[in-house]
Amino acid sequence: MNERQKVWMKVVSAVVVAVVLLTALMPAAFAGSGDAGRRPRVIQFQGIIESRPADTTVGNWVIAGRTIAVTERTIINETAGPAQIGAQVMVLAQVQADGSLVAVMIRVLQQRPPATITIKGLVTDLGEDYLVVNGLRIAITAQTVINGELSLGAAVVVRAKVLPGATPGAPVQLEAVLINVVESGWPHRRVVEFTGVVQSIEPADANQQLWTVGERQVLVTEHTLLIGEPKVGDTVLVRAVQLPDGRLIAVQIKNLSGLEPPQPIIIEGRIQRLPPRIFGTWKVTDQFIEVTPWTEIEGRPAVGKFAHVEAVLSPMGRLMAVLVRISDTAP
Repeated sequence: MNERQKVWMKVVSAVVVAVVLLTALMPAAFAGSGDAGRRPRVIQFQGIIESRPADTTVGNWVIAGRTIAVTERTIINETAGPAQIGAQVMVLAQVQADGSLVAVMIRVLQQRPPATITIKGLVTDLGEDYLVVNGLRIAITAQTVINGELSLGAAVVVRAKVLPGATPGAPVQLEAVLINVVESGWPHRRVVEFTGVVQSIEPADANQQLWTVGERQVLVTEHTLLIGEPKVGDTVLVRAVQLPDGRLIAVQIKNLSGLEPPQPIIIEGRIQRLPPRIFGTWKVTDQFIEVTPWTEIEGRPAVGKFAHVEAVLSPMGRLMAVLVRISDTAP
């Protein structure tokens, strides 16, 4: 479309708005006696199309959280693009006596490409379709490009799109475009091991605990593997990832106080689902199991293969795999 056509469309839109407003404000004399004050007022707003009829324009649309009735008389201006779910539009609507809205015009606005940001840090949580870096939850999609082995504790550089929230007022969402795993890690990133006596266990937030072991403090998360039911007063071996700011996130805490470790939970069956990069949440015989870089894996994982899993429960009740033995058929 050339510049002259664009100007012409803007003029047409302005004329339509003017005509609608003039009609809404027309004196009652033109509408018959007793009609004054009952003409619907006209409102204008912008928002994202959240839903609309699939095969027709006529029906109820939801735009910016509002339900608007679209009729055969509604003008739909798609000069800037199709009026589809996710499109940003300007709406001119009449407010009926019962408060419902009837669309006079819907005009698609020029769509802006989403902004992108770069996030650099350590992976502190990892699922099948998301990762958490620096406290930010970032979605992983089929279009996300991942360079390197993605795992808990890995140092990554993430380029992500900033998308609007699913509903008005909702926080923005982050969607990973590119994830580069830094094989050598950050200068101050390292895995440390130490032993000590558990001095205290305090809640850090809803899903984390702060343990004092000897003279060190370590953060215990839902991904921390606890072996031997350690408690205050026990001597433990701690394996943790040290963040650049010096904080320690426990990967494994093993009780060394002579207690027999708990019997592992045995799960056997077909692998039904695997995460994109092996480490993360597996689904085996309808059970969800967390597999970490510290899980011993024997064999090559694949959906449909048989798995023998030995797991323990994390403090948050999640199954954490200690050993996974994979075979083509059931033993």
